[in-house]
Amino acid sequence: MNPIQINRKSYLIKEVLGQGSFGTVYMAQDLLNNHTVAIKVQQQLQQNEFDLLHKFKGQKFKNLVNILDFQIDPNAIYIVMELGLLSLQDKIQKSKIPFQEARYVMQQICNGLQELHSLGLAHRDLKPENILIFTLQDQSQTQEIYKICDFGTTKDFQSMKTPYIGTPYYLAPEQLISNPFNQNVNYNQSVDIWAFGAVVYELFTNTPLFNGKTVQEIYQKIRELPIEAEIKKLHDLETKYQNLLINMLQRNPQNRITIQDIKKELSQIQNQNIVTKQTQQATIQKVCQPGNIQMQSTFQRGRQMNAEDLRNPQQNNINPTIKQKLLIAGKNQNEFQRVAQPAFQPANQQKTIFQPENQKKPIFQPITLQKPMFQPLTLQKPMFQPITLQKPIFQPGNQIPISQHAPQMQNEFEQDNNQQRGRSQHKTHQQKPRPIFLSPQ
Repeated sequence: MNPIQINRKSYLIKEVLGQGSFGTVYMAQDLLNNHTVAIKVQQQLQQNEFDLLHKFKGQKFKNLVNILDFQIDPNAIYIVMELGLLSLQDKIQKSKIPFQEARYVMQQICNGLQELHSLGLAHRDLKPENILIFTLQDQSQTQEIYKICDFGTTKDFQSMKTPYIGTPYYLAPEQLISNPFNQNVNYNQSVDIWAFGAVVYELFTNTPLFNGKTVQEIYQKIRELPIEAEIKKLHDLETKYQNLLINMLQRNPQNRITIQDIKKELSQIQNQNIVTKQTQQATIQKVCQPGNIQMQSTFQRGRQMNAEDLRNPQQNNINPTIKQKLLIAGKNQNEFQRVAQPAFQPANQQKTIFQPENQKKPIFQPITLQKPMFQPLTLQKPMFQPITLQKPIFQPGNQIPISQHAPQMQNEFEQDNNQQRGRSQHKTHQQKPRPIFLSPQ
């Protein structure tokens, strides 16, 4: 493809990045400096886009995608912008972002919204897909920069009355029509704060807060979902982030936190983290460094003295006051070891408690239990023994075997039984006949 000319600069089109009703976005190469850029080509330009181009012209933003150049021709409009191939949505889908990195992402988005609001503009379609990631490299170090893009719905927030502008998941309640006969609603730049809160929730959970199968279900959740209760369910999320999210997702725009307050809250969170780290480092240094040399010498002297000398100061011609101080120093040996010795000790290193030299037993001795405190009871006999029935449980009380009082019937029974045995000779075992009882007549 031949290079195209935009304000006397040549750009070589490489590939198509996206196409829709608004126009087509191409990846191109600036032949003057070999930088890769994005060129948006569209057939018409709305008034808010025209105003936006003039407001962005000549300005360089830190967290907004910069418009490098544009040209309006009778047949097409060409807009040259910074190119970002990776979006925040791509990063969220890959893995969950750690809290420390999430705070940095929030700061970057907050700076971008502040830059946009300072121009009197509201984005109205803030979502993870419209936050691009740029990588800056300085020698061996790299840094990610997050920039807000796609300003097709951006407008002066003094004249915003059109409802349902943006993506349903991130629309603020005041953007939804409650009266079907009134097609206009009034809202301001705080709709970007609401969308920002929805993006942050998704940043921590990888799931939209107002999720649904249909658009109407999403709108119903925006109006009725208990937002604070849903945020409180995030037990892994620190309380300071939970409170910030709740303030960003207030349904009443007047109660919603401002972009300046969000930036202030994030700075305080960062400062608290820095102070906590400095305190931890100072504690480690205090523990690892030796104490005062004079105090250390006093501890050593107290440790070398004999306990007998301390009990008899006059016999050894030593000042009792000094000996008492040395005794106190010896008792505080544990505190000296805590300050003077490193915090980390190998696992096989045994700590010793200060002991006078003639003391044969340690100060603290563990109690050795000869027998366990709780012994299971050994039952010599089972608590419940089955009852062995010598005789059948149910016996007819007054029944008399037929063999004693009816010999004729007994002979008939034996004949029948022999016949039955003759028919079942092929079986490996025989069943014994059951006794028959007759009631006395």
